Amino acid sequence: ISAFSSQTLSAQIAVIDVNDAPTVNLDSASFGIDYTTEFVLGGSPVSLTNSANIADVDNPIEQLTVTITDATSESIGAATFSNITRLDNPLLGVITFTNDGTATDQDFQDLLDSLTYSNTDTTATGSRTVTIVANDGFEDSVVATTTVNLTTDEIPVIDLNGNALGEDHSVNFTENSGPRTITSGAMVNDFGENDIVALTITANGFGATNPADSLIIDGQTVSAGVPFSHTFTTASGVMVDLFYDGNESFTFTNQAGATVPIPADELQTLVRSIQYLNTSDSLVDDTINFQFTLEDDASQASMATSTVNVNARNDAPELDNTGLNTLTTIDEDSTNPAGDRVSDIIASSGLADGITDADDPDADEGIAIFFADSTNGTWEYSTDGTNW
Repeated sequence: ISAFSSQTLSAQIAVIDVNDAPTVNLDSASFGIDYTTEFVLGGSPVSLTNSANIADVDNPIEQLTVTITDATSESIGAATFSNITRLDNPLLGVITFTNDGTATDQDFQDLLDSLTYSNTDTTATGSRTVTIVANDGFEDSVVATTTVNLTTDEIPVIDLNGNALGEDHSVNFTENSGPRTITSGAMVNDFGENDIVALTITANGFGATNPADSLIIDGQTVSAGVPFSHTFTTASGVMVDLFYDGNESFTFTNQAGATVPIPADELQTLVRSIQYLNTSDSLVDDTINFQFTLEDDASQASMATSTVNVNARNDAPELDNTGLNTLTTIDEDSTNPAGDRVSDIIASSGLADGITDADDPDADEGIAIFFADSTNGTWEYSTDGTNW
């Protein structure tokens, strides 16, 4: 070839199609492809993913495989799809979801988002792993793992006597005394779980013996036999609804919803404000048991009782001295006057009821003579009308 000649050269490039494996990310909101969650023993199933993502750039996903640790107690929940077949192998703890040929990657995305974990072994401890692998008919994805930490759900506790032994409390209320706190030093503890959804007080005997029984709750007076509702606003702005059915039941719930928690410390403040009061002057000795029941979002409950011993006090009868009591006029030198009956002396005042007794309106009435003017005669009395 000379300097003035030319030649065309050609080259052939072969493009070889290489399959790209599917990808699975169980928690796209965090670094990596794995996810960690918590399952409360005895509680509801929990999701195995958080903002998960599954994809394949060149082939449809043909299968999703989920492997658990112990198929005897563990289970995987998933949505049902007409074009994806589920097959469980309890011996190996393997669950496979297979494309029938028409399922799309979006169908497998929806399937992945629906996966939940549950465990019926309430004595289990530690953690469990759940592995998830996708396959496009040619290759598996990198194994993605959800770690499930097993925990127990603490039952919230209400203690009505503070640091004293036990949870129950007892107080005495004496007639004509002021309001009496029935939950001295009460403590409410949810162990940091923020899961208390209701407080119920069952007042056994409230208003049954003494109709004027009442409770004062955070400044609100609730009278026995009168249905009552009120909304309390806690220090942090939580709206707590109180409903009294007019019988024996008081219920406290979050106004935002029956399953929305009430902060334990603010419920504790509300409980500590509860006082008993009865302003009647004619009380009867009585015992009222106020049973406090805390309930969490798993319907677990704890109870404590405050007992109020109601002590009646005798009230002295009262003589209404606004009237003028008179005696029958006795002539001078009369040696055997008929005298006046006590009932006539009381009635001579002209008052409808000259003597009243708050404890017993029908009690026998009488008078006591503590001074007598004997200047012009001698005071005498008779119990039979004959002998003086």
